[in-house]
Amino acid sequence: RNPFAHYNVASGDNLDDLDGDAYVLIAEVLARQLGVGLGDDLEVAPSVRAPTQRCVDGKLVEVAGGQTRGETVKVKVKGLLSNHALARRNSGLVVVAPFSLARRVTPLAMSFYQVNRRPGANPDDLKRALSTQFQILDQRSAMLGEGSDERAFRNGIKILGLLALVMGMLVVFQTLSQTLMERLRQIGLMRCLGASRQAVAMVFLVDGLLLAVLGAVIGVAGGIALAWTMAQMEWTTLGVGKQINDFEVPLRPVAFAAGLGLFFTLCGSAFPLFKARNLPPVRVLQARGLGDSGYLLRGVNVFLFVMLVGVLPVSYLAMTPLVAEEGREERFVLLQVAGIVMLFGGLLLIAPRIVTTCGRALLVPLRHRLPLPAFMVEKIVTRAPGRFASAVCGLSVVLVSMVALKHITYALWADVRQFSAASMDDHLFFRDGPPTRVADLSRVRAIPGVESAEFFTATAKVGFLLRGVPVDCLVREGGVLEGNLDLIEAYRSQRTMIVSSRWAELHWKKAGQTKSLVTGAGSKDYTILQVTDAAGFFPDDRAWAVTDPQWLQKDFCIDAQQAELMALTVAPRTKLGPLREQVSEVFPHKWFKTGNDHREYLLRDVTRDFLLFDVLLFLILCLVGMGLVNTMTIAAVGRAREIGVLRALGMGDRALRQMFLLEGGVVAVIGAIVAILIGLPLGHVVVTGLNTVAGLQAPIVIPWLYLALVPVLALATGLLAAILPGSRAVKMNASEAVRYE
Repeated sequence: RNPFAHYNVASGDNLDDLDGDAYVLIAEVLARQLGVGLGDDLEVAPSVRAPTQRCVDGKLVEVAGGQTRGETVKVKVKGLLSNHALARRNSGLVVVAPFSLARRVTPLAMSFYQVNRRPGANPDDLKRALSTQFQILDQRSAMLGEGSDERAFRNGIKILGLLALVMGMLVVFQTLSQTLMERLRQIGLMRCLGASRQAVAMVFLVDGLLLAVLGAVIGVAGGIALAWTMAQMEWTTLGVGKQINDFEVPLRPVAFAAGLGLFFTLCGSAFPLFKARNLPPVRVLQARGLGDSGYLLRGVNVFLFVMLVGVLPVSYLAMTPLVAEEGREERFVLLQVAGIVMLFGGLLLIAPRIVTTCGRALLVPLRHRLPLPAFMVEKIVTRAPGRFASAVCGLSVVLVSMVALKHITYALWADVRQFSAASMDDHLFFRDGPPTRVADLSRVRAIPGVESAEFFTATAKVGFLLRGVPVDCLVREGGVLEGNLDLIEAYRSQRTMIVSSRWAELHWKKAGQTKSLVTGAGSKDYTILQVTDAAGFFPDDRAWAVTDPQWLQKDFCIDAQQAELMALTVAPRTKLGPLREQVSEVFPHKWFKTGNDHREYLLRDVTRDFLLFDVLLFLILCLVGMGLVNTMTIAAVGRAREIGVLRALGMGDRALRQMFLLEGGVVAVIGAIVAILIGLPLGHVVVTGLNTVAGLQAPIVIPWLYLALVPVLALATGLLAAILPGSRAVKMNASEAVRYE
């Protein structure tokens, strides 16, 4: 059973290409009513309904040959359909037949085609290519995940997924590399006792492999548990509140992610081990902790840079279906954003002296107030620039991504407010009432508090929202055609449309271009008169078009004098209760909403959906914090002898804690500065790219609140990460630490 299939065969077999016109599938409901089963014969005959009619010049006329009946064909029942999708339509009285058979029985019926795109094909490109010969049914807002805000949200989730992968790689790689350096003396002892290079390598590689396997198992189990929990909470890659009925584990991406974790973990062990195995054993034994073995870490950051910029993007594209299925433009934007983040991080890794210089400059004002801690931190920064740069890189990449992704949230908020100011503010919307004559609605305009009123006819079936709006609704004071005599005359006398900006983006149209619509009298070209959000909106879809009702009557036989929807602009401080009662006397509606309520709903929807960004960013920030704790703890263990000497010379607990807190603070300050400097231009790139791929016109708004939070979060992460290694260092016994090897 496929929950996304058009139908499901409950018993029997499905149709295939060799059946010809001899077999059909029928719904179980219809089979019970007819008393037929698998293999029974049926006669499929043309409908006895009235002759086919089409709208021509405002009148329903009989199609030439419309009374010609199709053939009656004898067929066999090959399968019975379960009560699902198509089989539920028409109260279950459904027959699924080959297209050629349906054409023989109903030769004059209008044909609809479903295009199944090839994996990776861009749906917008397909639509653009087919629109020259076919009328495309654009129901993007009704398609799962194809709404503009959903596409923006989904692309943000992709960026977060890549960010999590980058952070995980940095933490694992740096932790294992530092751990191996701390165990250099063990390598030297094994070599002196006669162990070969291969034996030494196998000991540490097996150790790394066991850690990798254990981490992959825990990571996969934790990831599946987190995904299941989010599904139960209705948190998805399409936003919040999307119900998921089926929970499936994508085996290929999960296996690929686990394999990628194994690969990077082994790389974290293998590369420094490869360098250490070529050193003379005596030189290794003479090393005193990480400070003397720092020369082994010089190439680690360069190797990590290659992995970060070269291997990770390709791996992410290969393992992520959400990326592989998108169009070329969307992948380009995603890789552009990810490339900027990783390239900037990589530059910090291969040029650690830049970070070291900044760190030493930050310590200058503290030399007089905290002389010993500042001196020791400056020494650490100078002796281990690679480790220091990697810590800054990991923290700043997360903060950069937070600033950039928050540009999306603020841009969507601004987009809603911008659209609301043009089409919803101070509006009242009424619908679900019986059709009312437009002439009778003049009384609505006379109601005290009503500044203007727009009346809408029924929607034409053209694949998008096309309604009729009388010209007098558009020439009012403040109307989109006010005072423009040329446009008014064109709207009255020619087939023209006024379209929304979202419609124009989705259909790649501008003012002055034409849109062909299929009518009963053939294809008719409608000229786009204006692109604006200030006319014709009704709370259902932001991709709409309006035209003079006379053209809907001529081309689609929609009564131009009947109004089915109404939008009112009301004066400030107007009481809605009495106003609504007076409107009900003319237009007895069942549904009522204010534009301000709809605006607040859209804003809450964006806020609710993008709350997932905050949760995921917080989890990734915790991952970075764990990485900082690991590297600082390992470094503290590597400097145990040095710390023991300082304690023996009289360094107190407070000064020792200050040293670790100062190191975490320097990392945090540099990370915050880098995040702000890189996050602002990156946010511009993110919003511009998403406007291109998602059909948005969202403005670029700087998230000042989150810019202010960047140094706060950075300091909190850096200082909290320094507490554990600082506490451990304070508890060291000075005499034992001096003898530490």
